[in-house]
Amino acid sequence: MRYDRSVTVYDEIHHRCSDRVRTVVELARGAAVAAQRDAVTDEDLLVGLLREGSGGANAILGDPAGRRDLLASIAGPEPVEPAEPDEAPPFAASAERALAAAAGESTAMRYGFIGTEHVLLGLLAAGGEAARLLAGLGTDLGRARAAVVEWTGPTAGFAVERIVSGGPTGVDRAALDVALEYGIPHGGWCPRGRLAEDGRVPANYTMRETDSANFAVRTERNVVDSDATLVFTVGEPSGGTRLTIELCGKHDKPHFVADLRRPPHLVIGDVNRWLVAQSPPTLNVAGPRESGAPGVHAHARMVLGQAMFLARR
Repeated sequence: MRYDRSVTVYDEIHHRCSDRVRTVVELARGAAVAAQRDAVTDEDLLVGLLREGSGGANAILGDPAGRRDLLASIAGPEPVEPAEPDEAPPFAASAERALAAAAGESTAMRYGFIGTEHVLLGLLAAGGEAARLLAGLGTDLGRARAAVVEWTGPTAGFAVERIVSGGPTGVDRAALDVALEYGIPHGGWCPRGRLAEDGRVPANYTMRETDSANFAVRTERNVVDSDATLVFTVGEPSGGTRLTIELCGKHDKPHFVADLRRPPHLVIGDVNRWLVAQSPPTLNVAGPRESGAPGVHAHARMVLGQAMFLARR
């Protein structure tokens, strides 16, 4: 079977991939062909990673018996190598997300290449079926990142000391979740009564209430009380997102606008470089609510989480 080939994330990052990562991708394609799937999934990438067997990812995972058992439980027939490039199935959305996240992890660590350890982190960051399967080995994103740092050795980077937002659904809450994931102090101003579009800002977030139920009041307080503001958009900013940008200008506050419609690995790299350059002790994060941009919470959380990962090398 021949497939229409449009430009993919892998096409864009191929030149940065180590030989082992290229082997992983070919094994993943072979697994998809052998299983007669129409597209390469993140699970196929995991099969390729485990079958490759000798890269950094497998060194970090350890537990050879556990890896063998996992591979035996998910692998189908032996991989079939496509006869021609046009016969290689395209990448499913889950695999595209994982490869983009792998590129982002490499960029955040300041590597000159994408290694199998970054593919492992990408699979975990993408949060798909592969991440669920890896959880069975006791591997999650936080542990894997720490293991990569230990394996490669620490280097200097930047440190954000506090993350704040207004607390609504979507981008703001994603920022608070990243802070909790990294153990970074968090907070920010929210409207009186912890008002949010889904009712109240959940109690697990440490927020301060303004004297007003007006959302614009807390938006301005967060801009003023922070050293810099990161604004995520999905296309042209509107509503509270646009107001945040205007308030940064009004108060002469550093800010960066990142459009999540762009390829994730490019956004991650841009945000990481801005954070390194600014090194703001208190970072305000703002952007669309979930109701206005469905899926933006997960997208922003992945991008910010990787961009926040301390710069390495």
